[in-house]
Amino acid sequence: MDGREAETPTLAVRRTARSVAAAMVLNLGIFGLEAAGGLLAGSLALVSDALHNLSDFASLALAFLAVRLALRKATDTKTYGYVRSEILVAFVNALALVAIGGWIVFEGVRRLWEPSEVRGGLVLAFGAVGLVANVLGAWLLHAHAAKDLNARAAYLHLALDAGHSLGVVAGGALISMGVPLVDPILSILIGLLILKGTWGVLAEATNILVEGAPRGLTAEDVARCLRATPGVLDVHHVHVWCLSSRRRAMSAHVVVPDQGIGASRALVERMAENLQHDCGIDHPTFQLEVAGCGPPDGPPATPAPGGAGSAGSRICHQCPQSFE
Repeated sequence: MDGREAETPTLAVRRTARSVAAAMVLNLGIFGLEAAGGLLAGSLALVSDALHNLSDFASLALAFLAVRLALRKATDTKTYGYVRSEILVAFVNALALVAIGGWIVFEGVRRLWEPSEVRGGLVLAFGAVGLVANVLGAWLLHAHAAKDLNARAAYLHLALDAGHSLGVVAGGALISMGVPLVDPILSILIGLLILKGTWGVLAEATNILVEGAPRGLTAEDVARCLRATPGVLDVHHVHVWCLSSRRRAMSAHVVVPDQGIGASRALVERMAENLQHDCGIDHPTFQLEVAGCGPPDGPPATPAPGGAGSAGSRICHQCPQSFE
């Protein structure tokens, strides 16, 4: 042991919650500063960036609520707890980003035809403050973004805000130099980047909500992993899905030799270990079916029904055993 606290799903969620809370405070501060700066400078760019940060504050508040809900224990009616609240919030965040990106592009095009005069020095100063705060907020969430879809959506919000703030800083500098149409052009580019960057989060959240297979994993991959376990004769009716961005689940019918409960339990443990190691699945469910165990004078065992991994084994459906 190295004395460091072991990383568990609950601990990871708590750390994410603390980082999201800190990012919320930063975003609210950015909104206040840029809104005041936009009014003082007469800059629609700063005001729109402030409103963008206010929408991010709302998104982060939803993200904080989601990670807090994920810590609640399962109940008789919510048997998985609230782990999927993370995905629902990430989906809403992604939709909000699509709307924001579209609005920014629309406003940028409009400003090409209706440019406004602003005080470039104030835009530069307030934009720089917003840039520093957004970079700090994105840094707080960066470590969690790879493991938590909700944290990734919030991180994407802040990273794109930093890009927007950088554009505002550059625009302020160029406006001070008398260069025209800088702000609307930058706004259009940033809006397009928001739309491009949001697609991945939206696609993954949608896939989890419709209980699709995890990215990079198929039912056939799971069946192949199970078949490689000594003692497994065949596999069929394989299903694999995500409970959240952290947790993967599967279920399968597994054909095994006629054996005692103790041997079956040991086999189940080996299959679960293999799935955890090779496929990252931490919630497996197996229904064991015994091969060729029908009575000698009874009807012959029927072929296994179709499904992922089916190889047509002769099995008896009268003596299944289910294990989780």
